[in-house]
Amino acid sequence: VDFCCTHRPEQSTVLQDAALPLESCVRVERVRAITCSTLVADYGVPHYAKIDIEGPLGITCLESMAKDVGSRPLLVSIEMPILHELISSSEDDLLAKHLRIVLRTLILRYIPGAKIYRWERVIAMDRWTLERAVFLNMTLEVLHGKMGYRHYKVVRQAVYQSRFQVFTRPDLRIGVIEDQGASGPFGDVAIDWKVGRKWRAVAQVLYDLLVETRPAETLRDWFDLHASA
Repeated sequence: VDFCCTHRPEQSTVLQDAALPLESCVRVERVRAITCSTLVADYGVPHYAKIDIEGPLGITCLESMAKDVGSRPLLVSIEMPILHELISSSEDDLLAKHLRIVLRTLILRYIPGAKIYRWERVIAMDRWTLERAVFLNMTLEVLHGKMGYRHYKVVRQAVYQSRFQVFTRPDLRIGVIEDQGASGPFGDVAIDWKVGRKWRAVAQVLYDLLVETRPAETLRDWFDLHASA
């Protein structure tokens, strides 16, 4: 596959699935690739799988493991992509219709009996919500539907800062934490951003990821969705 290498190595990804534009690539390398299910077959089923692959390739990884029930880790997490682009007025009608269809599918599938009109009152009808709803629909179809995970946590990365830089001047020495988070603990000791170590049902985390995490994500805060059987 063609691999896009960026200035930020941790954001490098397969070119065809890149969330970043081609011009963000410092260079493109042709590399050998294998599926996540092949990794499991070669090295055994992991206790915990952290899926942190930029773009939709993370869902492809989950789907490959979902094909064999024996490949399912006890615990798994996947990073929520940060979205910023809002729809323009010329796109408003078309995207709003698409969003309503995706939302109805997502909400009615995982929250039986939910009143759709109540959700539409509090959800911003824009591209951010549409892309998030599409991502959640695809992710939960695999996690919840094919792999059978029933317990979830929304984990905030910002509380696990992993980078610290020191800037020095003759008269001043300042330590600055960059706007980068880390994954933190996993499994039962992972900290859900609302209820601590407790696991929650899928219906409870949906509202968070469609509405409540957005202000923090707009400020470049990242979230992981953790799942357990």
